[in-house]
Amino acid sequence: MGITITKNGFPNINVYVWFLLGKLVPLYLLLIWFLTCRHWWYHIILIPILMYGFQIFEGVISDDNFIDTDNILWLLPFCMILVPVVYFIRIKLYDKYVHGIDLEAMEDELRKLKEKQDNDHEDSKTGSTSTTSTISTSDTRENLITKSSAQTPSPSTSITSEETGYKSFSEKINEKLSTRKLESQFKQLQNQLSDWSH
Repeated sequence: MGITITKNGFPNINVYVWFLLGKLVPLYLLLIWFLTCRHWWYHIILIPILMYGFQIFEGVISDDNFIDTDNILWLLPFCMILVPVVYFIRIKLYDKYVHGIDLEAMEDELRKLKEKQDNDHEDSKTGSTSTTSTISTSDTRENLITKSSAQTPSPSTSITSEETGYKSFSEKINEKLSTRKLESQFKQLQNQLSDWSH
């Protein structure tokens, strides 16, 4: 086959193969998990993948008597890059889906407002009046303030999940584990069992 496996500093070849399999199997499983994971934090899986890869590289290439000693120091630069990237992904997702802050929609609305103000400003410079740009800048600001105050709830008013269409995890648990829901599920089970037994 052309592949020669030596002891490579281990007491015998069995220990060396045991060491390699102990590193290759978790690496293989972590690679599968990384490639199939659909969670937002899947980039963090790269840290143990890199660690196992480095340990295999060290075990195959190095003739050193001590292995798996200072691997975290070699992984530290990768961690310093990966952890902030994953944290910023988390912040963006948390703002969008938990707080309901969509920065792209806000930027689009501000861009449209600026274009409208620029058009109004150009029309006022040229002296022409068009039917589309009859709102002044102060009216636009007042409309924005009233629009934003109408959209944002005051602290005294609370918006229910039925109004927003969003249910938090605790609301979902409360709905599924409510007394009426559990009671109806037990009655259905009891009816099914009684129908099945008779």
